[in-house]
Amino acid sequence: MKKFSGLTSAEVTQRRRNGEYNKSLKKTTKSIGKIIADNVFSFFNIINIILFFLIMLTGQYKNAFFIGVLFTNTLTGIFQEMRAKRTVDRLSVINESTATVIRNGIEEKIPCPEIVKDDIILFTKGCQASVDCRVLDEENLSADESLLTGENLPIRKTEGDLLLSGSYILGGKGYAKAETVGEKCYSALLTVKAKQHKKAHSEILADVEKIVRIMSFLIAPAGILLYIVQMALSGLTWQANVVRTVASMIGMIPNGLVLLITAAYCLGVYRVSYHNALVQEPAIMEIFSSTDVICFDKTGTLTDGAMHLTEINTDTGLTEIKQILKCIADADIFEFSQALYEYAADVKLCHYEKLGKTKEIILNGNLYRIKKISDRSAELYTNGKKTAQIYFDEKVRTEIPKTIEYFDKHGVEIKVISGDNPVYASKIAKKAGIKSAEKYIDISGMDESEIAKVAHNYTVFGRVSPEQKQWIVRALKKSGLKVSMAGDGVNDLLALREADCGISPLSGTDAARGVSGIILMNSDFSALQKVFEEGRCAINNIQKASCLYLNKTAYSLILTVFTIVYAIFGTVHYPYEPIQLTVISLFAVGIPSALIALEKNNRKLKDRFLSIVLSRSIPAGLSIAITAITLMIFADVGIIDNKALSFSTYCVAGFAAFHLLIKVCKPLTLYSRIFTSVLLAAFVATLYFGKLLNFGAITPISVITAFIGTAVCIALTGTLYKYIRFV
Repeated sequence: MKKFSGLTSAEVTQRRRNGEYNKSLKKTTKSIGKIIADNVFSFFNIINIILFFLIMLTGQYKNAFFIGVLFTNTLTGIFQEMRAKRTVDRLSVINESTATVIRNGIEEKIPCPEIVKDDIILFTKGCQASVDCRVLDEENLSADESLLTGENLPIRKTEGDLLLSGSYILGGKGYAKAETVGEKCYSALLTVKAKQHKKAHSEILADVEKIVRIMSFLIAPAGILLYIVQMALSGLTWQANVVRTVASMIGMIPNGLVLLITAAYCLGVYRVSYHNALVQEPAIMEIFSSTDVICFDKTGTLTDGAMHLTEINTDTGLTEIKQILKCIADADIFEFSQALYEYAADVKLCHYEKLGKTKEIILNGNLYRIKKISDRSAELYTNGKKTAQIYFDEKVRTEIPKTIEYFDKHGVEIKVISGDNPVYASKIAKKAGIKSAEKYIDISGMDESEIAKVAHNYTVFGRVSPEQKQWIVRALKKSGLKVSMAGDGVNDLLALREADCGISPLSGTDAARGVSGIILMNSDFSALQKVFEEGRCAINNIQKASCLYLNKTAYSLILTVFTIVYAIFGTVHYPYEPIQLTVISLFAVGIPSALIALEKNNRKLKDRFLSIVLSRSIPAGLSIAITAITLMIFADVGIIDNKALSFSTYCVAGFAAFHLLIKVCKPLTLYSRIFTSVLLAAFVATLYFGKLLNFGAITPISVITAFIGTAVCIALTGTLYKYIRFV
């Protein structure tokens, strides 16, 4: 091979000054300070902190326990965003390993980021190109560009050929000159498009945020107006007025609901980790469990990514053939050397002589040569005479057929998007058990509008570029489908990021793992079944528990509005104090929602999460509000006293909340029967702490009022369920 002197030290220094070195990509995520600020200084956090200090000013410290939920929510949010930031900042197509370069006429190893433009780089078997370079001289040099193109056939590289960053050297050796370095490399340009962190979109959280936005417009003016009205017309002290105003405001805030959703997803993440699936963000549990289409890359995803020797036609003994093939593999004179070595693993390596220029070996006095005659077949020659026909193929991962069958049963459509030949990709899809695998198409040269027209009509797409993979996913999403994408290479980056949920095996590139929501830690795709089931479980349980939170928001808002309006005509005040709502929330909302999240529930998901939740929570909340309003009017006209009002409204809200809890838990399991019974008993026990809860001693009239009020409220709830529907 030719000899090269490479750059001088002075030339290297000058290029570094000019910025012509293989510098890492700039980070594009938020700073740690920005993440903390965004989570700490949210609208409702500020409201809660203000309310907390107002309660502290009154000296009624027992009413300030609600602040605990604030801290928990904030810390959870910061933790999740920090985790996402670390994942994205580590995103890199190329591992920062070392490269061998020629400088000042001497070979030296340097970290890949220190490569400069025009460096002469030595490539040998197993090396990965970290810059785009031009081959200057070679000896049987072949490269695997599957991470860039999706096609895992070895590419022969000769003098003058371009060797793209991200390519692996499969055999031979050669020298190449660095032409493009750093952020302008092909793989780096793809990474830039994928590197911006795309937070997983949770439709459930989006629905909750709709409620939060509505409440954000109402809570401050409602609270201020309530305080003014009560101060002017109800005769309360400023301390008592502050306490009841704060109670109305924290009642309207669905404190803990976001935490509940995150906790339920985190529990699912924890459970699937035992099945070697790493879910990068909790919301991915929701997204994947409701996916409509999973798009699979072929090479390295449906298959194990390697070529295997599958068949030999020969009259020669099998042991002798294996010995010949093992020597050829060791000589590294054939593109599929690894497949030959794997096939002949059970025989010992014999002594042979390599003839490098002619790509032949001499073994036992015979001259052997192997010649590739197609993409997946070769011929073996002995002394110039053909002695064997050899066939190669990819292997479908062992777990793939059952995984495909599972998702087919659950109505999830499977598509294959590959950079390889569409006919061959269709063949692999059939082996994997994918329905309609015969519907394949070559989309090379198609633009985005053309791809949008065929995206739904075919199962297998071949000769697909990285941009076209993204366009296919985008076209499916535009039709209203939720799309997941499974891939392992640089060529899958754009599609992985475009998809609602990206999936990558651990054997994939760092970049593919970095933009994927699910990473299969042992590259076993059967773990996706568990992620799917746990996601369903989380959503079903969140749907149940959300009803409990929004019930409290509903009756708190209605009671606040009524108190403001009625104060003009009579003397009433908001019936609850923060400590009372805190106790009700603890036993009938907070603890039950946490216990519900632990329950197994894999029933089929129902659409329109918010509609279903509102259909359960609004009738219950309206019934509590109507009953409490009636009791407030009774107290205003003298039918019952204020102690009876405080006790009875506390009982109505508490027992009605338990009625809703039992309803959402149906069909009741032994587990749900036990925890609802225990919590109900604990709530009943709180009735004996009248002084702490500010409704004083229990009297016969207050017990009777509470009993009648609760019975009426529950009966009214059953009636309203028939007429108030949001679905």
